[in-house]
Amino acid sequence: MLRVVLVLAVAALIVHASSHATTIHVPTDQPTIQAGINAAVNGDTVLVAPGTYTGEGNRDLDLQGKTILLRSVSGAAATTIDCGGSAAGPHRAIYLHSGEDSTAVVEGFTITNANDTAGAVYCVGAGVKLSHCIINGNACNGVQQVAGGVTWLVIDSCVITANSGDGVYATRNFAVRYSTLAHNSGRGLWGEDPAAEANVAFTIFANNTLAGMAGRSFAGHMASVENCTFVGNYDGLACILDLPYASDIAYPPTVENCIMAFNRHYGYASGGYVQPKVTCSDAYGNGYKDWPGDSLGNFTLNPLFCDTAAGDFSLMDASPCAPNHNTCSVLIGALDVGCLCCPDSTGDINISGQVDLTDLSVLVSYLTGGGFVPPCIDAANVNAVGIVDLSDLSSLVSYLTGDGYVLPNCP
Repeated sequence: MLRVVLVLAVAALIVHASSHATTIHVPTDQPTIQAGINAAVNGDTVLVAPGTYTGEGNRDLDLQGKTILLRSVSGAAATTIDCGGSAAGPHRAIYLHSGEDSTAVVEGFTITNANDTAGAVYCVGAGVKLSHCIINGNACNGVQQVAGGVTWLVIDSCVITANSGDGVYATRNFAVRYSTLAHNSGRGLWGEDPAAEANVAFTIFANNTLAGMAGRSFAGHMASVENCTFVGNYDGLACILDLPYASDIAYPPTVENCIMAFNRHYGYASGGYVQPKVTCSDAYGNGYKDWPGDSLGNFTLNPLFCDTAAGDFSLMDASPCAPNHNTCSVLIGALDVGCLCCPDSTGDINISGQVDLTDLSVLVSYLTGGGFVPPCIDAANVNAVGIVDLSDLSSLVSYLTGDGYVLPNCP
């Protein structure tokens, strides 16, 4: 009976607290973002109007251990924290050091021009949830968490790009999902000694100077990685797992449903005593090596991104990473089908973006059993009639030699 009374009392306190949560408007109610935070108590919302916020009170923000929602009215495209940092006058956007965790939320800001020895968002023995933020153009790591302890760093639906260090440097408890970490001068994500529950999912790691995602663990743990796309980095995914517990050998960390393509060195690399279990993943076109080994459902095929050069890593309808084109029958990579492999006319057989003599060469290879397999059969059906055969070769020759053949629309 006493236990029931205590539960009801706690519930009543929660209802009472939530019913008195306050929304503090910046700059209407308080002149600066920090003033809004200072006035807030647990459960409150600090709501920031559109604009660019600079100077004291709008940078080096301290959440003071409070469980609050710091949110912009109109999203990151309309609301910027410009740290105005320099080597002579270092500043960051947010400093969390009072035990905050992912129940403290920062949502809908662009964070730029931080200059700091750590990160534009810096967590020491603390965490935070960053949601729908753009962290771009900082002379330091985009986000850095050290001495994570039991607190969680959660990055959800953020774009973290063009920072002069790592996009994210995280320790122990972290989760990254539905985000893009690209064009950072260091790694997209560095995970230091991650907890077994750490997770990275549905995230794009593109064109980072070092690895897309890398990590080191002295406990044999690694963040689970699922439905991520690693493209154009030095290494796609790299990890070192040492000194494992016996349970880690029996239940290794997992990498599943991922694409590692067109990275300059390894697509996937790992070292140490524990090897992650890699399943249903595609490693293709990496500069040095695609796979160090193999396991269930993995393959090496062009993933057929819609527009690699433009940074559109959604899939063509004919992609082997689309659910109906691989033996695992799952989506592989962070993004689903977003375009047709043959959107206009036929003839671009090698999916290079133009119809030229290389298409003629690969069509000859296919028809003579030379090993080429058309990634998009509709594009190879040059005359859009029946199957791909010698009549398609004749049509393509006529088109390329200027004999008057007009490429038809894709069948």
